[in-house]
Amino acid sequence: MKIKNVELSILRTELGQEVIPTQGAVDKMPQLVLVSVSTHEGIDGHYISYLIPSKSVQHAAEIAKAMLVGRDTYDVGALSREMTSALPPYSNPPALAGADACLWDINAKAANLPLYQYLGAYRHEIRAYASRDAARDIELARAGRGGLSPR
Repeated sequence: MKIKNVELSILRTELGQEVIPTQGAVDKMPQLVLVSVSTHEGIDGHYISYLIPSKSVQHAAEIAKAMLVGRDTYDVGALSREMTSALPPYSNPPALAGADACLWDINAKAANLPLYQYLGAYRHEIRAYASRDAARDIELARAGRGGLSPR
């Protein structure tokens, strides 16, 4: 399948805490960026990243588009290597990693398989992981004091 387009879109969030998303790049976070890759066959792949500083979204989109448009989605390994080596060290690989994840998403959809099965998973259940902050929100939700809503 041939890649038709690559887009990066900033998604608005309400949180405003400062973090360091990549080496030396300070930005307001969490800034969510939707990475989308579309094919001529009408299959799209999507990935959401929070490690792309707003100042570099346009540049990352231009690089990803120049490298991927017209290429075959099944050349994931070669494209991943090319994208990684195209950027200087510590520049901002999360945007390109998102494009890589989109290619896997597209290929799994074309094979009519869930991504985890396309990647060769042999389990149908896995343990969930939550960071310390998420675990705190889960505890608050269970106690009925805010945080995430329990399901």
